[in-house]
Amino acid sequence: MSGKHPLLHEDLDYFNIYVSLNKSNMEAFMNLMSAIGSAPNPMSADFVDILLVEISQMILRHLDGSSLLNVAKASRKWQNVCRDDPQLRQTAQNHLRGERRAKLKRAIMP
Repeated sequence: MSGKHPLLHEDLDYFNIYVSLNKSNMEAFMNLMSAIGSAPNPMSADFVDILLVEISQMILRHLDGSSLLNVAKASRKWQNVCRDDPQLRQTAQNHLRGERRAKLKRAIMP
C-alpha cells in the first residue's frame, strides 16, 4: 500500500465532525491528522498523499481562485486533485476569466 494510511469513505464523516467542532479549521485539521497517525508533525505531512481524494478536495474548496491556482502548481498530484473536481475547476476558471477581463479593461482604458 505504498505507505499511505488506509482511509475509508466513513472517514468523511470523521472529518466533518472535526470541522463542525467549535475550533478553527486549522486546529481541526491538525487534530484530524494526529488522530489518523499520519505524521508526528501534522503540518509536515502532504495531506493529498494521506487523505482520500474527496477529503482533499473538500479542504481545497475553501481556497480562493488565486490560492487554488498556486496549489495546483505545487505538484502534478495536487493539480490532478484540483482538475478532477468540478467545483475546484470552476473556481480556477472563474478566477482566470476575471484576471483576463481585468487585463483587457486596463488595456482598453489606460
